[in-house]
Amino acid sequence: MKRKGIENMFQDEKEMKLLEEGDVIELKEGTTYAYVPKHFLYDNYSGVFDEFDHGAVSIKDMKYLQGKYIVHHTAMDGGGSSVRDGDVADGHHVWCDKIVEERPSYGHSPQNIRIDFYQTGNFTAMIFDITPINKIPEKVLN
Repeated sequence: MKRKGIENMFQDEKEMKLLEEGDVIELKEGTTYAYVPKHFLYDNYSGVFDEFDHGAVSIKDMKYLQGKYIVHHTAMDGGGSSVRDGDVADGHHVWCDKIVEERPSYGHSPQNIRIDFYQTGNFTAMIFDITPINKIPEKVLN
């Protein structure tokens, strides 16, 4: 899941299959948005593990985020205007719930882990090359 060079990114986006609701994916690396202790997001919160915030983190560095996920929602969003970047186009935004197969022995409950990332656009949390490993039938999702 290496990030593509900017010159190839737009051509590849036209050819890539975008994830859909019900897709099952497995993540081992990449950057995603997740609720994590502020210690991992901000320099001035060193040692603060009991306060959480939503921010961009490396899946490779946050091992508990690695695993299988079900895509529960997708949308084209996130675009807008900024003074620095000008107009920013919407991207294919993907929200996922982690599939918890078993609880770890150290007592931490990884239930309700939700992540989100973009497949297209110009955002901090991007995962380009990802292929579903399974599909959950629509009747099971609803």
